[in-house]
Amino acid sequence: MNQIVLTEEYQRLHKIIKGGVSVVKEMAEAMTQMKEGKHYRSAGFKTFAEYCEDKFDISPRQARRYMLTAPVKEQYEIESERAAEKLLQVPEELRDEVVDRAKTRMGGTITAPMIEDMHEEIVAENERLEDDGTKPRPSLDDFDSIRGDLVRAGKKLNALHESTAGAHIRLTNVRPSLLNALSYLEAKRPEHVCYACHGRGCKVCKDTGWITNEILENRPEGF
Repeated sequence: MNQIVLTEEYQRLHKIIKGGVSVVKEMAEAMTQMKEGKHYRSAGFKTFAEYCEDKFDISPRQARRYMLTAPVKEQYEIESERAAEKLLQVPEELRDEVVDRAKTRMGGTITAPMIEDMHEEIVAENERLEDDGTKPRPSLDDFDSIRGDLVRAGKKLNALHESTAGAHIRLTNVRPSLLNALSYLEAKRPEHVCYACHGRGCKVCKDTGWITNEILENRPEGF
């Protein structure tokens, strides 16, 4: 390099970028100004890439990531770099809804996989809205039939226990299994339209549009 005369603007921006760990947004804005205003030239650098590699040992690609993700991280209160990058892949008109759903499902913490899942869920919902709306309620005939079979089995078991042939049967070893089977089936009956997709199908309802009492009672706050 030839003799270097550092401009005040270069020194100001460089100082901000150097302290970027604690002031990510300011760092990203300073990087953008440094690049667009070509202030790095006053320090003898021919390109912004050369400045980044020499002063911070980062590639131009990494610097660009900082400049793109920092505003997103601040706007949506995202801590993860990967989550911010994933959100950048979501169309702007869907980002608010994606983030809202991700925060609700994750209890405030947003991860890249959750952003991807919520985006896919919303896209799927929108596609269904363009078709025929909600899904029909699944038939509960098999639930009722099996429930009846279990109730009849319980009665036959009691009768067998009281007979000579069933003298060695211990009801306490068998009856709990039948009762557990009945309780499990009752808990898995799809009784309600899904709160998350309003019957159009999503991951919560396993794309059926309907959910159980258990799922409804344990739904996240806000639904």
